[in-house]
Formats: sequence, structure tokens, C-alpha cells
Amino acid sequence: MKKIDYLDIIKHNLDKRNISVNIYDELPFHGEYDFCNKSINIKKDKYFFYTLLHEYSHVLQKEKNNIWRYGIYKNKMAHDHIDGWINNDIYYADYELRYIFSKAIAIEKDCEEIAISIIKENNIDLDIDQYIKRVNSCLFYFNYQYNTKSKLIKAPYEYKEIIDSMPKNLQNNYFNNSFMEVFESVK
Repeated sequence: MKKIDYLDIIKHNLDKRNISVNIYDELPFHGEYDFCNKSINIKKDKYFFYTLLHEYSHVLQKEKNNIWRYGIYKNKMAHDHIDGWINNDIYYADYELRYIFSKAIAIEKDCEEIAISIIKENNIDLDIDQYIKRVNSCLFYFNYQYNTKSKLIKAPYEYKEIIDSMPKNLQNNYFNNSFMEVFESVK
């Protein structure tokens, strides 16, 4: 199936759920599922399809299982805690921090498992190995952030060096330092 055809399916399924898709020329990120406002906000760029598929998978994830609730810590999503910690807005003991990062990784990995099954079940015309390498770059990026308390200028999948170094299958442990060097090299 062509990506453009699957976009129509996503749009139809989101319309049924009363979830809007807001497309922007500029955003400080590629996309987000704002479940409070029932919207997906997405940047119109070369990653548009991948980002929309990812955010759509979060919608399905939230409906399908309890892992979404698992991603909440002290009434906020784990990602919000990570951003606050990196920006020095909040302090966490190391055991709390590892717990928060584990929650974020679990949510994102589960979401990507949904996206990958959509790609495979619908035979969507994209390179699944490259897609999984992009996924791995994001999941291993959490470990980089955890160890360095810093962010890259761009998303990790925007760096060829990072993508080229990533494995072609999902991993069981994203808390390992195997890829720290490649993340540091693009900083």
C-alpha cells in the first residue's frame, strides 16, 4: 500500500474519534498527540508520514492498553519530567530519574510496536529496516539524555551517523551505552 493511501485511512480513523490533525510549517518538534485537546500537532516536513503514523499509534495505544497510564508519574507524562529535568526546572533522585526514563521508553517502544505492525499488516511501501533504525535512534536517545542531561540540536533520526549505527530490530534493553559515542559525535 502506498503511504498516501494509508494517510487517508489514518485521517478517516482520527475523524471517527473526533481527533483533529493540525499541520504546521514550523514547530519546535516533529509531532505530538495532545490527548487532552484531542489533536495531533505535526510539522510538515520529510518525516511527516512517519511522525503521523507514530502519533496515530499513540492514539491506538491509549485505546488499546494500560501502558499509557503507566507513562504518568506524579500527574504528568514521563516526557514532561525529562524535559523539566534537562532544563533544570526540577530535580530527581537517581532512582526516580531511571524510573521516569523507563516509563518513557516503555511507552515509546510499545507505540512503535503498534506502528511496525501497521506497516507490516498493510504492506506500506517503506523500508522497514530504516524505520526500525529511526525508532532505535529515538529509544537509545533516552539513554543518552539520561547519561548526559542534554539534548541534541535535531531529532536523533535526522543524523545519518546515528541512523547508520542503529540495529535493524527492536531491542530489549535501551539502557545500555553501546551507542553513546555516536550520539556524542554529532553533538
